[in-house]
Amino acid sequence: MRVTLAVLLLSVSFSLQAQYQKKVKPVELSELTDEIQRSGGNPDSISLSLWLPIEFWESVIGQNPDIDQAAANELLGKLEQYDMFAVLKGSVGANGTPTYLNEETIFKKTYLILPGGNKHKPIEESKLSAEVVEIISVMKPILSNMLGNLGESMTFLIFESHQNNKRLADPYQDGSLKMIVSGEKFEWRLPLNSLLEEKHCPIDKETLKGSWKFCPHHGAKL
Repeated sequence: MRVTLAVLLLSVSFSLQAQYQKKVKPVELSELTDEIQRSGGNPDSISLSLWLPIEFWESVIGQNPDIDQAAANELLGKLEQYDMFAVLKGSVGANGTPTYLNEETIFKKTYLILPGGNKHKPIEESKLSAEVVEIISVMKPILSNMLGNLGESMTFLIFESHQNNKRLADPYQDGSLKMIVSGEKFEWRLPLNSLLEEKHCPIDKETLKGSWKFCPHHGAKL
């Protein structure tokens, strides 16, 4: 699986049912990566969180027509059990040198606040499947190559994505997902517009975001 996975991941650039059953559009990977990454707002710190839901992996695989579909389906079947995050948090010293929190500290000091308000802790690596551990081992050097020191300092956190057959953080449903990393908050407003069909104002036909319920200019219901 390592070769297949590496090919999939190298195709990614980290420039980085309803809304009536919410209509899903073909995903533009660049739009999705813009929505799933969050940076911290503290000018004295360096912080970043990348949410990698199953839709991200589906989009990555969709960009590569040469991938064996059976292998892709097997990989997606394993990934859909989890929500994966790549997290970075550090501070800049007086001499301008950044210092980053290590993996153990980030693991202990990070949790999600789900759309329903419940706190959700990451899974210990010892409890992860061998396949997921392998995915992380492939991702780390790729991020290092893409992002340099930032990539080398990122920590991968894995959370269960379902409970009682229900998705805990559904990017198609209204709400918000928050991550707290050592006291700093990252937030994703849901749904993710990159996953939804665009809407059009009934008055002037302007293209609008799929999550909007009313035209911001005319007040017309969408």
